[in-house]
Amino acid sequence: MPAETATGNPPKVWTLRDRIHVIRKQLRDDDLSPALVRESLMMLTALLGNLGDERRQRDHDYRLVYLNCLNTEQKANRARIVAETTPAYHRLSEARDVEEECRQLIVTCRAYLRSLDQEMHLSR
Repeated sequence: MPAETATGNPPKVWTLRDRIHVIRKQLRDDDLSPALVRESLMMLTALLGNLGDERRQRDHDYRLVYLNCLNTEQKANRARIVAETTPAYHRLSEARDVEEECRQLIVTCRAYLRSLDQEMHLSR
């Protein structure tokens, strides 16, 4: 991740989603090597903890919005619908999606490394 952009401007703030997108693109587009996959697996595993923290915070924020909607709406199902149209719900949904994507990439990296290990054992 570059220290500054080509124009000399300060770097963009890298979100967790951006970092995962870069790893996904590398795994998809580059020639896979065991070193790249191991490095990606380590990074994804480290990011997973941060994603969990972010999801918990967004879940808490959404629940506060939902509680407010429960207090203002007469029926619970209406309160849920109103709460799900707020930015807090959108942020929670995005956090869940990014965390799931990270988990799937971890599974993919592990499966790739396992298959390489099996190939090595079979070639002996």
